[in-house]
Amino acid sequence: MRITIEHFDKREFFTIYKVLKCKIEFTETEKAIIKRAGLGEYIFFDAEQPKLSEEANRYRVDTIVKNSGLRLFYADEASRLRHDQRLREALTTLKAAIEANSGPVKTQDTFEL
Repeated sequence: MRITIEHFDKREFFTIYKVLKCKIEFTETEKAIIKRAGLGEYIFFDAEQPKLSEEANRYRVDTIVKNSGLRLFYADEASRLRHDQRLREALTTLKAAIEANSGPVKTQDTFEL
């Protein structure tokens, strides 16, 4: 997984938004694991952008695989920085989930407690 995060400002009419753009490049192996493990429907990040609905702020893994990332809009720098940190944590968790699903599936496990 290769990630590029970019911060910039975007003007829309009389409003300036603080934009957080995240490009995510998955390897073919990672894409295959996501598909095989059913991770596509996993909501990996809730962006809390003020200009979008609650549902539109939920980013599923299959959406970011298809779109190669996401672009988030915030009203102020503090929100953008806070969500940058949250996004990095979510991506770390996603990478861990992909790695956890990369091995063979155990069909049986025996242990004592």
